[in-house]
Amino acid sequence: MTELIVGALLTLSLLIVGIVLFFTRTAKTRQHEQTLIQLQRRLDHQVRMSQDQQTSLSEISSEIKRLMTLLLTFPDLAKELSSTLSMKELGETMVKTAQHLFDAQTTVFLGMEDNHLQLKDHRGLSPDQAQQLQKIPIGQGQIGWVAKKQVVMTAQDLQEESGLIRNQLQQQSPGIPAMDVCAPLIHRDQLYGVLAVAGIAQKKDLLKPLMMVIANLGVVAMENILLIAEIQKQSDQDSLTGLYNNTFFYKYLDREIQKASRYKRQVSIVIFDLDDFKRYNDRYGHREGDQILRMVGELIKKDLRTVDIPCRYGGEEFAMILPETTAEQAVFVADRARQVIGAHRFSFATMTVSGGVATCPQDATTAGDLLKAAEQALEQAKQSGRNRVVASSHSPKA
Repeated sequence: MTELIVGALLTLSLLIVGIVLFFTRTAKTRQHEQTLIQLQRRLDHQVRMSQDQQTSLSEISSEIKRLMTLLLTFPDLAKELSSTLSMKELGETMVKTAQHLFDAQTTVFLGMEDNHLQLKDHRGLSPDQAQQLQKIPIGQGQIGWVAKKQVVMTAQDLQEESGLIRNQLQQQSPGIPAMDVCAPLIHRDQLYGVLAVAGIAQKKDLLKPLMMVIANLGVVAMENILLIAEIQKQSDQDSLTGLYNNTFFYKYLDREIQKASRYKRQVSIVIFDLDDFKRYNDRYGHREGDQILRMVGELIKKDLRTVDIPCRYGGEEFAMILPETTAEQAVFVADRARQVIGAHRFSFATMTVSGGVATCPQDATTAGDLLKAAEQALEQAKQSGRNRVVASSHSPKA
């Protein structure tokens, strides 16, 4: 009996040990499964991170290529645009550059004129299209809208505008190509024009940045051209009267004499001297004398042609270069100016002028000799009683 009880107890102990081992192994298995799940999650996370990094690296590589293209384009583009010397040449260069970079079918440049855009240069437009784009009000069509907003805009940007704006843009003249991108030329908040391209075949991903580069470099070059022109104008201009100075007079006279000789034409000059100006100046003061000189300058240039050159020759002397003008015609022009000045009422008194006329080639064939002939005619007018015009090769004209 005792043996049976001991056997049963032994069997029960073994059973309990087996159950304990079973549950212990099951717990470890579950623990391993949890560990494996965590490891799988970490692995998936690493894979996703690796994929994201590869995507980022690809995007960075593409951006580096874009930047390299811009950097390689920038020096040549800056050099070409900065070397232009005139507005016409600058417009041609921008149009040519944009068309070459994008292999565009159509490229246009419109400059700002008063309150509208004026077509300055283009490639790829038919005569009818060019005529339709000759003048664009600010805000009209794609180009006019970009000028109004003053930001670079692609065709996609324009599509994202409000429905009302899109309808307005679609109302532009039929036959005008839809622009892929329009870039305004803006410097110091001032609009100078718009550059636009259509039908591009290359560098579509660089469309906006490259157009911004061309526009920005173009407007800087434009500012330089305007600044040089202003400096040149000031160097050629008399500060008191606003007429050309004697330095410009000599330079321009040489040019006109050469032209007259080449084409067998005539050029005349007139030299005026204010009669009794010293006495007027001494009596009323230099400030009043300066006012007289300014007004006489305005009266002299009042009825001249655009090709005629009025100058302040020095002191109280004025001069005119009259291209393609005979002696008789020059005397008429000079005498008309003399009468206008004589009829004008200045602050304290009237003022008269005497004039001398000389003509190339009959009076002289060089600038120095022509000036000498005109000065001699002027002296003759003074000695003959003043307030008259004398031609070097003609009788005095009152």
